[in-house]
Parts: sequence; structure tokens; C-alpha cells
Amino acid sequence: MPPRTAESSPGKVSSHVDDEATEAGSPAIPFAYVPSLTAVDVDRLREAFADRVMALSTRRALRGDAKLFVTWCGQTKRQAMPASRETVAAFLEAAAADGRSAATLRRYRSSLAWWHAAGGFPNPCAGSAVTMAVPKPDLTDTAMASLHTFMDVAQRAYAPATLRATEADIRLFAVWCDQQGVSWLPAEPATVGSYIRAIGSSRKPATVARYLASIALIHRSANEPNPCLHWMVNAGATRARTQARVEATAGGGPDRRGAGADLRPSRSRPARSEEAAEADRFP
Repeated sequence: MPPRTAESSPGKVSSHVDDEATEAGSPAIPFAYVPSLTAVDVDRLREAFADRVMALSTRRALRGDAKLFVTWCGQTKRQAMPASRETVAAFLEAAAADGRSAATLRRYRSSLAWWHAAGGFPNPCAGSAVTMAVPKPDLTDTAMASLHTFMDVAQRAYAPATLRATEADIRLFAVWCDQQGVSWLPAEPATVGSYIRAIGSSRKPATVARYLASIALIHRSANEPNPCLHWMVNAGATRARTQARVEATAGGGPDRRGAGADLRPSRSRPARSEEAAEADRFP
């Protein structure tokens, strides 16, 4: 991957240009010399970027993310604009392998979606985020086919926020499993139990329950046994819930989750994750 995009703290709102270079009186844009774009396309992108009212930090992030993507596409001999879904998926996978956080990957998707919309091109980031930037599952061809079928259906049946929630939870679990050298799909009950013990002390019971729901969902979608139904996982979830109550009591505050809080995964669709609940940086 190219060097990371420099981040800025939130700044004043800028409706036209910032302190970056300009070209012929218009803001410089990373897509200016993409060979697949016409002069009309480039002008359209420049006008959209110049006219849109946004925070200075947002403007810099949009430009920086686009520059990173264009540079990567040049290095890998891919078309940057309009980009294909496969190109964006490969870019995000490379970014994840290079250590980018889930929040940064979401920002990259939002940036690329914004630039394509500004240029009047289809959004290459549309679709299930569950497929993005996670270690390859250890599945048979039949199970993989089932998983792809689920993803196709989920794209039409689930709300974008639900897909983002599942993607965030699954990526967190998959990366953890990859670091431990164990399979995440399918996962053994002992793996899920160890995962809960590893993260339970730093997560709310409702968050742990959501993680389990996402893990259960992805296993059912691949027609794999649900490891979250095993007594070992339920026991770990119960311990996490009990510990949370003890800590709440020790802290002098009531346990607002209530005595009936249940950490077992639901068979309904997963709840919206805390990470996905953050408002997208870009419209």
C-alpha cells in the first residue's frame, strides 16, 4: 500500500478551496490525470469538489483518500475511475492487510462512493460489506456457494446499516482468529469461547451479545454448525454478564441492563453495531 493519508483535526468549514494546490484556479483533484476520464468528467469532478460545503478536514480526507486510491490503482494496473467493485474490494483488502483500522476502511469506502457520485458514475462500493477485507474462510465449495447466495440475498433484504454492523463484527472476529492462527469460518466453539474471554472484560454485555449474533449469522449463512449454541460459549457469555454486573455494583451505579439481559445470540438479524452507528463522514 502507498503511505497512509495524513489526518487532520476538524477545522473550519470550507466551501471552495483549502491550502492544497490548485489547477487553473480550481481545486487540484487526484483523478485529473486518470486516462479513462474525459476533460468533461474531470471538470465535473472539480466543480463538485469546489462547490460542496464541507469541513476543511473532510475536504483534505476526501482528497487524500482519492490520492491513495489512484496511486494504488496505478501500481496495480487497475482503472481508478470509474472503478469496479472488484477493484475497490482488492484495494480495501490491501489496506486491511497493511493495518488500516475498520473505521479507516469505512472512510475509504465513503470517499470513493462520494467521488463516483460526483462524477456521475455508479457506486463501486455498493453491496454487502461482509465480503470486504477479512481473512479467507476455510470452507468447502458447497459452503462457499451457500455463503455467496446469502450475501446476494442480504444485499437486497438487509438495511445498509445492518450490513455494516455485521461486517464490523465479523471483521473483528476474523482478524482476531487470524492472529491466533485458528479458523474463523467455520469456527470451533472453543475458539468463540476464547474470543469472548479475551474481549468480554472490555465490552458491554449487549456488545458481546451482538458479536455472538453476527458470528451465528455468518455460520448459518454458510450452512455450518453454529458454534455459539455450544454450552462452552454460553458459559463464557454468562461469566461476562456476571462480571459486568459485579463491576457495575462495585462502581456504585445500578446495573441498567436488567437482570433479564441475555447474551445468547438471537436468530433475528444482528443489531446495529456501535462502530457502524457512527455517522459516515461523507454523505
